[in-house]
Amino acid sequence: MKLSATASILCLLSGTASPVNNHLLVTAQVAELCESTVPYKYDSGPVTSLSHVAAYESETPWIQLDLSLTELASNARLKLTGDSYEEILSADAIEQNGYSAMFDGNSVKVELMTDGNGNLFRGNKSTSRVIISAIRTGVCEDDGVAPSICGTTDDRVASQDVRAARLVMGGSCTGWLISEDVYLTAGHCGSPTSSSRIHFTYGSGNAPAEDQYTFNINNHVGVNGGVGNDWGIGRLNPNSSTGKLPGIAQQEKCGTSGHYCPEGKGWYTLGAVPGSTEGEIIRVTGYGTAATSTLTQKTHTGGFASFSSTALRYTMDTTVSVERTSHFL
Repeated sequence: MKLSATASILCLLSGTASPVNNHLLVTAQVAELCESTVPYKYDSGPVTSLSHVAAYESETPWIQLDLSLTELASNARLKLTGDSYEEILSADAIEQNGYSAMFDGNSVKVELMTDGNGNLFRGNKSTSRVIISAIRTGVCEDDGVAPSICGTTDDRVASQDVRAARLVMGGSCTGWLISEDVYLTAGHCGSPTSSSRIHFTYGSGNAPAEDQYTFNINNHVGVNGGVGNDWGIGRLNPNSSTGKLPGIAQQEKCGTSGHYCPEGKGWYTLGAVPGSTEGEIIRVTGYGTAATSTLTQKTHTGGFASFSSTALRYTMDTTVSVERTSHFL
Protein backbone atom coordinates (compact mmCIF):
# COMPACT_ATOMS: atom_id res chain seq x y z
CA MET A 1 0.00 0.00 0.00
CA LYS A 2 1.33 3.42 -0.90
CA LEU A 3 0.79 6.02 1.81
CA SER A 4 1.25 9.74 1.18
CA ALA A 5 3.81 11.73 3.15
CA THR A 6 3.28 15.21 4.53
CA ALA A 7 5.86 17.98 4.47
CA SER A 8 6.44 17.52 8.18
CA ILE A 9 7.73 14.51 10.08
CA LEU A 10 4.15 13.51 10.91
CA CYS A 11 2.22 11.37 8.45
CA LEU A 12 -1.54 11.34 8.40
CA LEU A 13 -3.44 8.10 8.31
CA SER A 14 -7.20 8.25 8.32
CA GLY A 15 -10.17 5.97 8.79
CA THR A 16 -13.88 6.12 9.31
CA ALA A 17 -16.71 4.75 11.38
CA SER A 18 -17.12 1.71 9.14
CA PRO A 19 -19.49 -1.29 9.04
CA VAL A 20 -17.00 -3.11 11.28
CA ASN A 21 -17.94 -2.10 14.82
CA ASN A 22 -16.93 1.54 14.26
CA HIS A 23 -13.21 0.78 14.15
CA LEU A 24 -10.79 2.98 12.22
CA LEU A 25 -9.71 1.78 8.79
CA VAL A 26 -6.53 2.67 6.94
CA THR A 27 -6.42 5.07 4.00
CA ALA A 28 -3.68 5.18 1.37
CA GLN A 29 -2.73 5.97 -2.19
CA VAL A 30 -2.87 3.25 -4.82
CA ALA A 31 0.49 2.17 -6.19
CA GLU A 32 0.02 2.28 -9.95
CA LEU A 33 0.27 -1.08 -11.66
CA CYS A 34 0.87 -1.13 -15.39
CA GLU A 35 -1.38 -3.65 -17.09
CA SER A 36 -3.06 -4.32 -20.40
CA THR A 37 -5.52 -6.78 -21.87
CA VAL A 38 -4.89 -8.10 -25.35
CA PRO A 39 -7.15 -10.36 -27.45
CA TYR A 40 -6.06 -13.98 -27.70
CA LYS A 41 -7.69 -16.49 -30.02
CA TYR A 42 -7.59 -20.07 -28.92
CA ASP A 43 -10.54 -22.43 -29.24
CA SER A 44 -9.88 -26.14 -28.78
CA GLY A 45 -13.28 -27.28 -30.03
CA PRO A 46 -14.77 -30.42 -28.40
CA VAL A 47 -11.86 -32.41 -26.91
CA THR A 48 -11.05 -34.75 -24.05
CA SER A 49 -7.37 -33.78 -23.85
CA LEU A 50 -5.11 -30.98 -25.04
CA SER A 51 -1.80 -29.29 -24.42
CA HIS A 52 -1.34 -25.65 -25.41
CA VAL A 53 1.09 -22.92 -24.42
CA ALA A 54 -0.55 -19.50 -24.15
CA ALA A 55 2.12 -16.83 -24.46
CA TYR A 56 2.47 -13.09 -24.64
CA GLU A 57 4.64 -11.90 -27.53
CA SER A 58 7.22 -10.04 -25.41
CA GLU A 59 8.72 -10.12 -21.92
CA THR A 60 6.33 -9.33 -19.10
CA PRO A 61 6.45 -9.82 -15.31
CA TRP A 62 3.10 -11.63 -15.16
CA ILE A 63 0.33 -13.14 -17.24
CA GLN A 64 -3.32 -14.08 -16.58
CA LEU A 65 -5.71 -15.96 -18.89
CA ASP A 66 -9.36 -15.13 -19.58
CA LEU A 67 -11.07 -18.53 -19.51
CA SER A 68 -14.61 -17.26 -19.02
CA LEU A 69 -15.92 -18.91 -22.22
CA THR A 70 -14.39 -22.30 -21.41
CA GLU A 71 -16.78 -25.21 -20.87
CA LEU A 72 -15.38 -28.13 -18.90
CA ALA A 73 -17.03 -31.51 -18.57
CA SER A 74 -17.87 -32.54 -15.02
CA ASN A 75 -15.11 -35.14 -15.10
CA ALA A 76 -12.43 -32.77 -16.43
CA ARG A 77 -9.87 -30.42 -14.92
CA LEU A 78 -7.72 -27.73 -16.47
CA LYS A 79 -4.09 -27.76 -15.38
CA LEU A 80 -2.20 -24.48 -15.78
CA THR A 81 1.57 -24.43 -15.32
CA GLY A 82 3.68 -21.28 -15.13
CA ASP A 83 7.34 -20.63 -14.43
CA SER A 84 7.21 -21.59 -10.76
CA TYR A 85 3.84 -23.11 -9.84
CA GLU A 86 0.64 -24.64 -11.20
CA GLU A 87 -3.11 -24.28 -10.78
CA ILE A 88 -5.84 -26.86 -11.35
CA LEU A 89 -9.33 -25.56 -12.17
CA SER A 90 -12.66 -27.34 -12.19
CA ALA A 91 -15.79 -26.38 -14.10
CA ASP A 92 -17.20 -24.82 -10.91
CA ALA A 93 -14.08 -22.70 -10.38
CA ILE A 94 -14.18 -21.37 -13.95
CA GLU A 95 -17.89 -20.65 -13.74
CA GLN A 96 -17.42 -18.79 -10.47
CA ASN A 97 -14.57 -16.57 -11.63
CA GLY A 98 -13.51 -17.11 -15.26
CA TYR A 99 -9.85 -16.17 -14.90
CA SER A 100 -6.67 -18.06 -14.11
CA ALA A 101 -4.33 -17.15 -11.31
CA MET A 102 -1.63 -14.59 -12.11
CA PHE A 103 1.54 -16.37 -13.22
CA ASP A 104 5.08 -14.98 -13.29
CA GLY A 105 6.60 -14.75 -16.75
CA ASN A 106 5.05 -14.45 -20.21
CA SER A 107 3.62 -17.92 -20.85
CA VAL A 108 1.36 -20.56 -19.29
CA LYS A 109 1.04 -24.20 -20.34
CA VAL A 110 -2.61 -25.29 -20.53
CA GLU A 111 -3.49 -28.99 -20.25
CA LEU A 112 -6.92 -30.63 -20.20
CA MET A 113 -7.23 -33.75 -18.05
CA THR A 114 -10.32 -35.96 -18.33
CA ASP A 115 -11.31 -39.28 -16.78
CA GLY A 116 -11.02 -41.88 -19.48
CA ASN A 117 -7.83 -40.14 -20.65
CA GLY A 118 -5.51 -41.25 -17.89
CA ASN A 119 -8.29 -41.93 -15.33
CA LEU A 120 -7.40 -38.80 -13.42
CA PHE A 121 -10.93 -38.10 -12.30
CA ARG A 122 -14.10 -40.06 -11.85
CA GLY A 123 -17.20 -39.41 -13.90
CA ASN A 124 -18.72 -40.05 -17.29
CA LYS A 125 -16.48 -39.45 -20.25
CA SER A 126 -17.53 -36.36 -22.20
CA THR A 127 -15.90 -33.56 -24.12
CA SER A 128 -14.77 -30.12 -23.03
CA ARG A 129 -14.11 -26.91 -24.94
CA VAL A 130 -11.25 -24.69 -23.84
CA ILE A 131 -11.38 -21.08 -25.01
CA ILE A 132 -8.79 -18.44 -24.17
CA SER A 133 -10.27 -15.14 -25.32
CA ALA A 134 -7.79 -12.66 -23.84
CA ILE A 135 -4.55 -12.31 -21.89
CA ARG A 136 -4.01 -9.80 -19.11
CA THR A 137 -0.41 -8.80 -18.67
CA GLY A 138 1.68 -5.92 -17.42
CA VAL A 139 5.09 -4.31 -17.70
CA CYS A 140 5.95 -1.97 -14.85
CA GLU A 141 9.07 0.02 -14.23
CA ASP A 142 9.91 1.33 -10.78
CA ASP A 143 10.63 5.05 -10.87
CA GLY A 144 12.84 4.80 -7.78
CA VAL A 145 10.63 7.16 -5.81
CA ALA A 146 9.63 6.29 -2.26
CA PRO A 147 6.82 8.76 -1.48
CA SER A 148 5.41 6.67 1.36
CA ILE A 149 8.03 7.52 3.95
CA CYS A 150 8.00 10.10 6.72
CA GLY A 151 11.10 12.25 6.42
CA THR A 152 14.06 11.64 4.10
CA THR A 153 15.13 8.13 5.13
CA ASP A 154 13.27 4.89 4.47
CA ASP A 155 13.56 2.92 7.73
CA ARG A 156 11.20 0.10 6.83
CA VAL A 157 12.47 -3.48 7.05
CA ALA A 158 11.33 -6.67 5.35
CA SER A 159 8.57 -8.54 7.18
CA GLN A 160 6.60 -11.78 6.88
CA ASP A 161 3.27 -11.07 8.53
CA VAL A 162 0.87 -13.85 7.50
CA ARG A 163 -2.16 -11.59 8.03
CA ALA A 164 -1.31 -8.99 5.35
CA ALA A 165 -1.53 -9.38 1.58
CA ARG A 166 -1.07 -7.42 -1.63
CA LEU A 167 -4.27 -6.60 -3.55
CA VAL A 168 -4.04 -6.41 -7.32
CA MET A 169 -7.20 -4.84 -8.73
CA GLY A 170 -6.21 -2.19 -11.25
CA GLY A 171 -3.45 -0.98 -8.95
CA SER A 172 -1.52 -2.39 -6.04
CA CYS A 173 -2.74 -1.90 -2.46
CA THR A 174 -2.44 -3.63 0.89
CA GLY A 175 -5.22 -5.74 2.37
CA TRP A 176 -5.53 -7.18 5.85
CA LEU A 177 -7.49 -10.21 6.99
CA ILE A 178 -9.73 -9.68 10.04
CA SER A 179 -11.37 -13.13 9.97
CA GLU A 180 -11.07 -16.37 8.03
CA ASP A 181 -12.31 -14.66 4.85
CA VAL A 182 -12.98 -10.93 5.51
CA TYR A 183 -10.46 -8.33 4.36
CA LEU A 184 -10.05 -4.59 4.89
CA THR A 185 -8.43 -2.13 2.50
CA ALA A 186 -8.70 1.51 1.46
CA GLY A 187 -11.77 2.70 -0.44
CA HIS A 188 -9.74 4.52 -3.06
CA CYS A 189 -8.13 1.21 -4.03
CA GLY A 190 -11.33 0.61 -6.00
CA SER A 191 -13.63 -2.38 -6.30
CA PRO A 192 -12.52 -5.89 -7.32
CA THR A 193 -13.49 -7.56 -10.60
CA SER A 194 -13.40 -11.19 -11.68
CA SER A 195 -9.75 -10.86 -12.71
CA SER A 196 -8.66 -9.28 -9.40
CA ARG A 197 -6.54 -11.31 -7.02
CA ILE A 198 -5.20 -10.97 -3.49
CA HIS A 199 -1.68 -12.35 -3.06
CA PHE A 200 -0.41 -13.71 0.25
CA THR A 201 3.28 -13.30 -0.47
CA TYR A 202 6.11 -11.29 1.01
CA GLY A 203 7.92 -10.46 -2.22
CA SER A 204 6.95 -8.29 -5.16
CA GLY A 205 6.11 -11.17 -7.50
CA ASN A 206 2.92 -13.18 -7.75
CA ALA A 207 2.04 -15.60 -4.99
CA PRO A 208 1.79 -19.31 -5.86
CA ALA A 209 -1.69 -20.33 -7.02
CA GLU A 210 -2.47 -21.85 -3.61
CA ASP A 211 -1.82 -18.43 -2.03
CA GLN A 212 -3.92 -16.38 -4.48
CA TYR A 213 -7.61 -15.78 -3.78
CA THR A 214 -10.50 -14.34 -5.74
CA PHE A 215 -12.95 -11.81 -4.37
CA ASN A 216 -16.65 -12.20 -3.76
CA ILE A 217 -17.23 -9.19 -6.01
CA ASN A 218 -20.89 -8.85 -5.06
CA ASN A 219 -19.97 -8.57 -1.39
CA HIS A 220 -17.39 -5.76 -1.52
CA VAL A 221 -18.45 -2.36 -0.20
CA GLY A 222 -16.43 0.79 0.33
CA VAL A 223 -16.24 4.56 0.20
CA ASN A 224 -13.59 6.74 -1.41
CA GLY A 225 -14.50 9.88 0.49
CA GLY A 226 -11.09 11.32 1.24
CA VAL A 227 -9.49 11.79 4.63
CA GLY A 228 -11.69 10.38 7.35
CA ASN A 229 -13.95 8.41 5.03
CA ASP A 230 -11.80 6.05 2.98
CA TRP A 231 -12.43 2.35 3.52
CA GLY A 232 -13.24 -0.93 1.80
CA ILE A 233 -14.32 -4.31 3.12
CA GLY A 234 -15.41 -7.60 1.60
CA ARG A 235 -15.08 -11.38 1.55
CA LEU A 236 -12.69 -13.69 -0.25
CA ASN A 237 -13.58 -17.00 -1.88
CA PRO A 238 -11.94 -20.32 -0.96
CA ASN A 239 -8.78 -21.06 -2.92
CA SER A 240 -9.56 -22.72 -6.26
CA SER A 241 -6.83 -25.34 -5.76
CA THR A 242 -6.92 -26.12 -2.03
CA GLY A 243 -10.51 -25.24 -1.15
CA LYS A 244 -9.25 -23.46 1.98
CA LEU A 245 -10.28 -20.02 3.20
CA PRO A 246 -7.34 -17.60 3.37
CA GLY A 247 -7.36 -17.17 7.14
CA ILE A 248 -7.21 -20.92 7.66
CA ALA A 249 -4.39 -21.36 5.15
CA GLN A 250 -2.43 -18.46 6.64
CA GLN A 251 -2.93 -19.75 10.17
CA GLU A 252 -1.34 -23.04 9.15
CA LYS A 253 1.87 -21.08 8.54
CA CYS A 254 1.98 -19.94 12.17
CA GLY A 255 4.85 -21.54 14.03
CA THR A 256 6.83 -22.25 10.88
CA SER A 257 10.16 -20.57 10.33
CA GLY A 258 10.16 -16.90 9.33
CA HIS A 259 6.43 -16.21 9.58
CA TYR A 260 5.19 -13.43 11.89
CA CYS A 261 2.06 -14.58 13.68
CA PRO A 262 1.89 -12.80 17.07
CA GLU A 263 -1.53 -14.07 18.12
CA GLY A 264 -1.20 -17.55 16.66
CA LYS A 265 -3.90 -17.01 14.05
CA GLY A 266 -4.05 -16.02 10.39
CA TRP A 267 -5.89 -12.72 10.78
CA TYR A 268 -5.82 -9.49 12.78
CA THR A 269 -7.90 -8.83 15.85
CA LEU A 270 -9.76 -5.54 15.58
CA GLY A 271 -8.96 -3.33 18.54
CA ALA A 272 -10.08 0.02 19.86
CA VAL A 273 -7.90 3.10 19.44
CA PRO A 274 -5.95 3.65 22.69
CA GLY A 275 -7.37 6.37 24.88
CA SER A 276 -4.01 8.09 25.08
CA THR A 277 -0.91 8.29 22.91
CA GLU A 278 1.40 8.17 25.91
CA GLY A 279 3.74 5.19 25.81
CA GLU A 280 2.09 3.66 22.74
CA ILE A 281 4.09 2.39 19.77
CA ILE A 282 2.43 2.01 16.37
CA ARG A 283 3.47 -0.58 13.77
CA VAL A 284 2.77 -0.11 10.07
CA THR A 285 2.93 -3.14 7.77
CA GLY A 286 2.20 -3.04 4.06
CA TYR A 287 3.36 -3.20 0.46
CA GLY A 288 4.43 0.39 -0.14
CA THR A 289 6.57 1.72 -2.94
CA ALA A 290 10.27 2.12 -2.26
CA ALA A 291 13.54 2.92 -4.00
CA THR A 292 14.56 -0.68 -3.28
CA SER A 293 12.40 -3.79 -2.83
CA THR A 294 9.31 -1.89 -3.96
CA LEU A 295 5.89 -3.49 -3.37
CA THR A 296 7.36 -6.09 -1.01
CA GLN A 297 5.99 -6.46 2.50
CA LYS A 298 7.75 -4.11 4.90
CA THR A 299 7.17 -2.93 8.44
CA HIS A 300 8.26 -0.12 10.76
CA THR A 301 7.45 1.04 14.28
CA GLY A 302 7.27 4.55 15.65
CA GLY A 303 5.53 6.93 17.98
CA PHE A 304 1.78 7.48 18.17
CA ALA A 305 1.57 11.26 17.80
CA SER A 306 -2.13 12.15 17.97
CA PHE A 307 -5.61 11.04 16.94
CA SER A 308 -9.13 12.23 16.29
CA SER A 309 -12.39 10.36 15.72
CA THR A 310 -11.35 9.37 12.18
CA ALA A 311 -7.60 9.98 11.87
CA LEU A 312 -4.27 8.92 13.37
CA ARG A 313 -0.93 10.72 13.21
CA TYR A 314 2.30 8.81 13.64
CA THR A 315 6.05 9.24 13.14
CA MET A 316 7.13 6.00 11.43
CA ASP A 317 7.39 5.18 7.76
CA THR A 318 4.38 3.93 6.23
CA THR A 319 -2.50 -1.33 8.66
CA VAL A 320 -1.71 0.11 11.58
CA SER A 321 -1.54 -1.93 14.72
CA VAL A 322 -0.67 -1.19 18.33
CA GLU A 323 2.64 -2.87 19.13
CA ARG A 324 1.62 -3.59 22.73
CA THR A 325 -1.44 -5.66 21.75
CA SER A 326 -0.82 -6.45 18.03
CA HIS A 327 -4.45 -5.36 17.48
CA PHE A 328 -5.44 -3.78 14.19
CA LEU A 329 -6.91 -0.24 14.33
